[in-house]
Amino acid sequence: VAPSQLIEDTPLRMVLSRNDVWEPRNYDGRFEGMVTMREALVRSRNVPTVRLASAVGTEHIAQVAKSTGITSRIPTEPSMALGTASMSPLELATAYTPFATLGTATHPRFITRVEDEDGTVLWQTDAVRSQVMDAGVAYILTDILRDAVDSGTGTAVRAAGVRGPVAGKTGTTSDATDAWFVGYTPELVGTVWIGYDRPSPISSAATGGGLAAPVWGRMMARIQANRDIPAPWKRPERVIEAYIDPESGMLLADGCRSRWGYAEREIFLRDHMPAAHCPQPRRWYDNIWGAISGLFSAEDRRELDEARREIARELDRARREERRSSRGDDANDRRRQREEEVRALERQMEEIAREREQIIRDREAEIRDFLERRGRDLDRRSRRGN
Repeated sequence: VAPSQLIEDTPLRMVLSRNDVWEPRNYDGRFEGMVTMREALVRSRNVPTVRLASAVGTEHIAQVAKSTGITSRIPTEPSMALGTASMSPLELATAYTPFATLGTATHPRFITRVEDEDGTVLWQTDAVRSQVMDAGVAYILTDILRDAVDSGTGTAVRAAGVRGPVAGKTGTTSDATDAWFVGYTPELVGTVWIGYDRPSPISSAATGGGLAAPVWGRMMARIQANRDIPAPWKRPERVIEAYIDPESGMLLADGCRSRWGYAEREIFLRDHMPAAHCPQPRRWYDNIWGAISGLFSAEDRRELDEARREIARELDRARREERRSSRGDDANDRRRQREEEVRALERQMEEIAREREQIIRDREAEIRDFLERRGRDLDRRSRRGN
């Protein structure tokens, strides 16, 4: 999945079983429409993350997590994308190590060697390492998580005085019983967890970015005081830089500009580049229209959708009655009557669909006409002023 891929940050309803429906929410309770994968991770948007995990496959994600060193059971329900698996801070730090090393997992050790009083090594063990992730994939994920520290939910790390290359991710449980931050540099990986031994809400405002990230930042700043700042991660040859249209997440074709008038830098795996396109010119009022259109048509759409659903329920009841009536006397007469009722309901549904589309078209035409007139007035005033 490319960092520029657009994902819906819109209400999501997932039917897990007959009596179990899950509706994930973002921490701020809002939805932002279409966001890129980078934006979703940098700003900890839950709903796009769940959509992405469902598209990739939770079984596959669990396998990758196991390969990084996690030994705890990892559930494969959709909620696993939000970190519902229980694990220790050590496991989480181990899982992030392949990002810091650009693909190499390292088995954690508490004792590296034993020496006697004279310094003679009595016992030692070498680190157990294995390549579990493509270096290019690890580099791109690290680049995204660097943004999370520099401009996302982990900015408290920089506020604490941490310098040089650093990446990380915040985490907060939905009931505010746990606040996490996992961060790393090219040399060090660390995890901070804040919570009670017996799970209990910390506070209604508890977040990983507000509680755990500052602690991690202060700890790392003290470590850095006695160490040289490491060089940034070296970009693998397979990772290339390109400029994208911020509206679509696609590459800009040669000689083309985005409708916003600027392009955004992004990095990709060389063999996983998005398609290129040439956006149509954007009129000055299109952005205003996009916002106003949604506000004006939302209520109309809700009302019409509810009416449509009610007619669909009536239609379903009519069909069930038709099936039941066909088993008694005068079945043919009752069947014809029910068929007429079904056809009438279907006509009503078609009429509602037409009304819905007409309302949307009317509102669009009215607002576009107003904005065009307003634009012409502003242009005339501007010319008179000059």
